[in-house]
Amino acid sequence: EKEKFAEDLSSVLGYINKLSEVNVEKVEPMTGGTNLESVVRKDDDSKDISDPKMREEILTAAPNRQDDYFKVPSILK
Repeated sequence: EKEKFAEDLSSVLGYINKLSEVNVEKVEPMTGGTNLESVVRKDDDSKDISDPKMREEILTAAPNRQDDYFKVPSILK
């Protein structure tokens, strides 16, 4: 088993040595893995849900509610 791991490690180190030979002079360094921007919107905290009118407006849009709460299907047995 030691011999197998030694061979595998030697193979990995050989591959790393090959990577060190790659010319990356004209490649711009990356951080974070991608250049994608977040598509998540910023939170809108301009509305105060403690305001009864705002709370009622939100609850009115709910498909199902009970008193001042959203009513959702049970997911646990």
